[in-house]
Amino acid sequence: MKFGIIKPPPEIRAVVDRTALFVSKNGRAFELKILNSDKGKTTKFAFLDPASPFHGYYESKIKFYEDGGNDEEEKRKEEEEKKRKQREAEEAERALKEKEEAEAALAARKEAARKKASAADPVARALLASRANIQESQRRQSSEESRDGGETKSGNNGPRPPPALMHVSLAAPANLTQVEVEVIKLTAKFVALSSDKNSAADPLNRSDNFLSALSLREWANPEFGFLQPRHANFAYFTALADAYRSFLPGGEDYEAAKSKMRMDARKKTLGRSD
Repeated sequence: MKFGIIKPPPEIRAVVDRTALFVSKNGRAFELKILNSDKGKTTKFAFLDPASPFHGYYESKIKFYEDGGNDEEEKRKEEEEKKRKQREAEEAERALKEKEEAEAALAARKEAARKKASAADPVARALLASRANIQESQRRQSSEESRDGGETKSGNNGPRPPPALMHVSLAAPANLTQVEVEVIKLTAKFVALSSDKNSAADPLNRSDNFLSALSLREWANPEFGFLQPRHANFAYFTALADAYRSFLPGGEDYEAAKSKMRMDARKKTLGRSD
C-alpha cells in the first residue's frame, strides 16, 4: 500500500475491497453500473466519488487485484505488520522496564552507600564536637583542684584531676568484625560523653534523647541493630557506655580516683608540715 492512502474503516473496507475485485474482473462498466443505480448514490458507495478520502484506497485495490494480488496475501502482510508493531511495543516496554529497574538498583546502591557512610560519621562528628567540651571540663576541674589545694606553696604541688580514660577492657562478642566493634565503641563513647552534659538544665542534651534520635534515624540500618534492646549485642553496647561513663567527670571511677588523689595530696602536705 502506498503512503498517503487513507484506509477506510473495516466495515467500509469490506465493501471497497469487494467492489474493487469485481471492477478488476469486469472492467469499469461495473463501476458505472453501480454509480447509475440507487445504491451508488448512498454513502455506502461514496468511495466511488474521486473527491472521497477513500477513493485512493479503492483505486489502489483495483490495481492490486489486476496485478494478481489476493486478499490472503494482503492479510498476511497486515498480520506481519501487526506482529512487527507488537514486537516493537514489547521491546520498548521491556527496555523501559529494564531502565526503571536499573535506576531503582542505582538508587538502592546510593541509599545503601549513604547508610553505610552514616554508620560512623554522626558519632565521629559528635565526638569531634565534644572535644571542646571535654577540654573545658578538664580546665574547670583543674581550677577547682587548684583552689582546693591553695594551702600549698605552689600550684604545681596541688592535686590534678585524673586523665579521661578512653579505653575500656570489655571482651567483644566473637561474632563481631573489627568494623562492627569500632562502630559500637564510637556510639558508646558518644552516649557517655553526652551524659556528661547538664541534663537537668537542658533536657534536649540528655543522652537518652541522643539514643532515641539515633535509633529512629538508623532503625532500618543493620549496622546499628545493637541499639535495639532485643539485639544480641545490645548488652555489650550498654556495658561499654556504662564503663565509659564511669571514667568521665561525675562517674563512679572518676570520683573515686579524684577523692584518692585529694587524700594523697593532703597527706603529702601534712607530711611536709610535720
